[in-house]
Amino acid sequence: MAESSRITILVLLSLIVIVTVLLWFNAVLVPYVKVFFYPCNSTRDSSVQQVYRVSGNQEQHEVYEAEIVETVYIVNDIKLEKNKQNRINQRPKNNPQCINIRNEDRFDCDPEGAITQSNCEKRGCCWRPVLRVTVNQSAGIVPPLNVPWCYYPSNYEGYKVNKVYNTKLGLNADLTRTTPSPYPEAITDLTVEIRYETQSRLRIKIYDPATVRYEVPLNTPDVSQAVNDTLYTVSLSKPTERFSVSVIRKDNSVAFFIYGLGEHRGPLLHNVNWTRYTMWNKDNPPHEKANLYGSHPFYLVMENDGKSHGVFLLNSNAMDVILQPAPAITWRTIGGIINLYVFMGPTPGEVIQQYTEVIGHSFMPPYWSLGFHLCRWGYKTANETLAVVEKNRQAGIPQDVQWNDIDYMDSKKDFTYSTEFGDMPAMVNTLHSKRNALYNDYGISNQSPGNYGPYDLGIKMDIFIFDPGISNKSPGNYGPYDLGIKLDIFIKDSQGKPLIGKVWPGNVVFPDFTNNRSFDYWTQLVKSFHDKVQFDGMWIIPPYVPGKDLLTVVLRIAKQILHKFQSKDLLTFVLRIFRRSPICPRCCRRKPEIFSICPHHNRTYLYQQRHNLYGLTETQATCPRALKTVRNKRPFIISRSTYAGQGYYGGHWSGDNFATYHDMAMSIPELLNFNMFGISMIGADICGFQLDTTEELCQRWYQLGAFYPFSRSHNFEGKYELP
Repeated sequence: MAESSRITILVLLSLIVIVTVLLWFNAVLVPYVKVFFYPCNSTRDSSVQQVYRVSGNQEQHEVYEAEIVETVYIVNDIKLEKNKQNRINQRPKNNPQCINIRNEDRFDCDPEGAITQSNCEKRGCCWRPVLRVTVNQSAGIVPPLNVPWCYYPSNYEGYKVNKVYNTKLGLNADLTRTTPSPYPEAITDLTVEIRYETQSRLRIKIYDPATVRYEVPLNTPDVSQAVNDTLYTVSLSKPTERFSVSVIRKDNSVAFFIYGLGEHRGPLLHNVNWTRYTMWNKDNPPHEKANLYGSHPFYLVMENDGKSHGVFLLNSNAMDVILQPAPAITWRTIGGIINLYVFMGPTPGEVIQQYTEVIGHSFMPPYWSLGFHLCRWGYKTANETLAVVEKNRQAGIPQDVQWNDIDYMDSKKDFTYSTEFGDMPAMVNTLHSKRNALYNDYGISNQSPGNYGPYDLGIKMDIFIFDPGISNKSPGNYGPYDLGIKLDIFIKDSQGKPLIGKVWPGNVVFPDFTNNRSFDYWTQLVKSFHDKVQFDGMWIIPPYVPGKDLLTVVLRIAKQILHKFQSKDLLTFVLRIFRRSPICPRCCRRKPEIFSICPHHNRTYLYQQRHNLYGLTETQATCPRALKTVRNKRPFIISRSTYAGQGYYGGHWSGDNFATYHDMAMSIPELLNFNMFGISMIGADICGFQLDTTEELCQRWYQLGAFYPFSRSHNFEGKYELP
């Protein structure tokens, strides 16, 4: 066992420990989860506001604008101010717990990057600046991470173990905080549950035993008894020792390569040299160094002997995941609990199998959905749509599914169609009947429909886009809005009124798919529209529930929670929470509005806790409830917004990509990643959605796209890109 290498899951200051810090945030307790506890400054420090001056435009940058870059703001041609140069040359205190830590083993004690040496040392942390100047060629892009200047000493404690005891599921431990916290209302006691769920799956749960806290409402397997013969052993600190827990593979192995952590664009293999991945679902066109449409807090590691393991953090709050060359991983999230699943594989395929046993295996798509799909934003009439199908037929190009984008709607309102598409029902019936003409041309018999695969596969199916933003322009005359008001299923603002945002039709309200009545609501709407237009599948683009302008959000939140604090300056108070709060991941810094709506949506949870789940809950309402009930066949749903478990209900496409060779190349790791996330029906828009493509690029992309599980050509209102 001495030669066994350790899979680094949780350690305090050596590589693997997770401790939680709980603080009052917007009048409720919220945990700040990291690999280990660290305090952070919560007010702007004026003494470091002008550390660097940008050459060229001489624009003065405050350190808080550098976000998480440890007091270094990286732009083109940086120069250090002379009067600050001496700070870098200061020698750290001769503390052996500080100077014996390698740069790659430093854990950040100042994630906001705005702390001074004195404040750093007051936290009990180490201060050792590293002089570095990095050039960032793109102004406005968040600077990369680098070696922290303020970091934890090797003897930093956080929590100690009071008691360890066996349970029928494994081990439990009671923890007590031993290090003072800079946060108000910090939780003193924690409980750790370690469950040996299967031979290859381990669960580690850390929570506040005195307070019921938010947990992701994902159906996960329940076990009643621990297994004995496992692929792992667990080492837990003894009573009175500082808390740490290690998961050790019984075979020798060392972790080297890491994959997963979506949704992000980039190479399949992650860079562990100070890299950050933010998870907060956002309508970002696919590009590098940005959080995109989905959140999947799961990673897979390839070890040096070919074995694999995986880790899943079941938490839906906004989070940053930091990779550093120790190697080590930091999870930094703003709410919920620590709920870790460890999958021991030992092969990559077995890791994914074990992961999908927890979140749900991929759904079985209808046979016809495996064929070629065609779509375009810009069809003006139903006849134009039919003409496209006819051109493909005449050219001898097999096409199984025709899509319609938002053009078909009346004033872009859901569950309607415009006068230009007045013959939409007839168009869909015509598409369904095309199976006869198409396959008779190819000499395929139609004598046994339902029993002859080549004939049945040729059915022309039609899929429509649905955006759950429900227009409120015509109360009393628009059924989807009136029914939602009647059933009281819309997301509310702080005044108890339906929250108003803006999507395609203008002002809209949003169904709350965590409300059980929303399932009946959505099913009624789908059935009513399907009675008119016999569509075959649904393409849903969940909105990211946009809120009001920044000041409105600030005032609304502050009014709700001001009574919990003694702040007299409303704006300063809220900026302290949002802009300067150390718990905000990169996605939230300087942009309180990214919370989209008031985080205190007045149900039994905070909106910030379920923001990342909106697409999943809409898919759940659409798949097993609405569409399957209405059609009584295998449902087919494609969603842009996803979370862990999406693949059990539907598929995903990679979003509004661009007609470039780079985007085509990036589609390969995108598809492979989502297969790791348990979403098998996945594809990218062939030829690119945005920008006009070229003939050569489109040809190459069709050759690649033929191997996408979800193979669809889709482009915006530019040139036609017919195959």
